[in-house]
Amino acid sequence: MTQYRKSKALQTHKRQVQEAFNFAVFVCHAAPEFAEVLDKVDGGGAAKLPTPVYFQPNKNDSAFFRKELASFEYRLSSYLFLSLFSFFEAFVRSIVQELIDFHGGPDNLIRLANARDARRIAEFSGKNSVAYKMKLRKRVKGKDAKYKKYTEILHADGFPFPTERLAGYGTQMLIERHKKLSASQIPAFLVEGFHMPLDPGDVSKYQIYRDRRNDLAHGKPVKVNLKGISRMNEFFRQWTFTINSHLMEHFFVLEEFAT
Repeated sequence: MTQYRKSKALQTHKRQVQEAFNFAVFVCHAAPEFAEVLDKVDGGGAAKLPTPVYFQPNKNDSAFFRKELASFEYRLSSYLFLSLFSFFEAFVRSIVQELIDFHGGPDNLIRLANARDARRIAEFSGKNSVAYKMKLRKRVKGKDAKYKKYTEILHADGFPFPTERLAGYGTQMLIERHKKLSASQIPAFLVEGFHMPLDPGDVSKYQIYRDRRNDLAHGKPVKVNLKGISRMNEFFRQWTFTINSHLMEHFFVLEEFAT
């Protein structure tokens, strides 16, 4: 692998995640301290609750705050879950857009792909094409060795095979799909569009996280806690690193001078 480089999308993602966890650390330190304050207020050891920022004081009593403290880990975990998943979605869209911009924008990237297709077709000498293409028009059982031989001859002659001629259209479809990419489509988009080496087990785990995110967003009960959030964060941390490394190594390469 080449030297590890960070995309702007990865740097933004890391900052967002760190800020979210910084806030979680703050809340987890503040909650027990506030519980002690409530004990003092209820026991007569403190005259009143601390003055809040923004909200008006004395609008809620200690019973309200004790109820909130009892469920704060679940609420904090739920909000972190929704945020971390959203950060990952945004990272995927951002790094692909960053790649498109790196190549001069969507129109220029499509132009580059079409120019490469056209050049391969123009440079094909064709001296062996007619006879050997005819031999590859129909498949007959038991002739695989000959088909391989004909294919190798055409390869050596510079013949652009059908899938190579479709590269320009494939680039256009990737750009179009990126514009309306849903969370459920992200793994297939990465694997099919960029040949991303994603483990099938990790893809299944991602879809489980996606289902839980959807349930949380629709108000359905989901078991979440801070320990589980840490595992989820590690999962997405590894995925963003893999995506960043793969795209940086194989796709963030100037192609303007190769056509």
